[in-house]
Amino acid sequence: MKKFLFLFTTCLIFSVSAQAQYFPFATEFKCSCVAEDSLAFLNAKEKLDNTLAALQKSGAVYHYGVSTDIEKSDEGDSTRFSVVFLELDEAAFQVNTQNWEESNPEILSFLTEKCATRTDKKMWDQAVSMPVIKSVPAMVLTIKEVDYKPDPSLKYKIVVDFTAFNQLKPEEKENYEIKPEEVNWGLGQLGRQHNLHVGAGIPKENITLVAAVHGIASKSFMTSEAYNNMYQMDNPNLDLLTKLHEAGVEFLLCGQSLGEIDRKDLLPFAKVTFTAQTTLSEFQMKGYGLKILEND
Repeated sequence: MKKFLFLFTTCLIFSVSAQAQYFPFATEFKCSCVAEDSLAFLNAKEKLDNTLAALQKSGAVYHYGVSTDIEKSDEGDSTRFSVVFLELDEAAFQVNTQNWEESNPEILSFLTEKCATRTDKKMWDQAVSMPVIKSVPAMVLTIKEVDYKPDPSLKYKIVVDFTAFNQLKPEEKENYEIKPEEVNWGLGQLGRQHNLHVGAGIPKENITLVAAVHGIASKSFMTSEAYNNMYQMDNPNLDLLTKLHEAGVEFLLCGQSLGEIDRKDLLPFAKVTFTAQTTLSEFQMKGYGLKILEND
């Protein structure tokens, strides 16, 4: 399955939610694509993340996301730098956009210098919500009218065959390797599974999610100390992993595929099994439905 590109979904599944409904607004910059600027864009992203995290903690921002990526075309490559808010209306978007600009004048100056165009826009008119997992990749669309609803009295038990990871592009790697600075797209999809079921009217206490993690995906579950030792940066997956764990998602990691990862380097809630294969077999025999999250 393809990862979702930040806020864009390739498959929209019916959902109904009594949660507050928000709309995605974005400030997008189309920028020059110069190799020596790549670190500067990442630094700008990190600083904006810190600013917006503080605004979210204060309650000024409901939810946000910052991304930077390369867009390729026949006319030449460019960098896209996006700041996305989920807000009730355009007025709140404008206020929070002004807040980050005033808090980061050097970033705004850098983007204005490097970027040919800037677009402030409402991304679509359909409302979204994140009823349990508060993370942009886990958001779901609000579908006002549906012809069929799932039975809310049933126990929904799901085991996920999880080998997802953000992969370096072929020209950027010599070996099969992750892109360490990005959040694992599969974790957002785990959260979205939870939100879709709750959004469809199923009580969250009736949902059990077990992830059978194997392959290189295991690196997403390393402590920041171990991640720093391997990649010279903190583990960007920690926030989303913590939200999933607190929502009751169980992570069972395959001992056969840990490779260079020591048991002590894993997060406390990442449990090691003998093999993911027996995990998948066992839970299916216990009546769990199987879902697969893997790279193409």
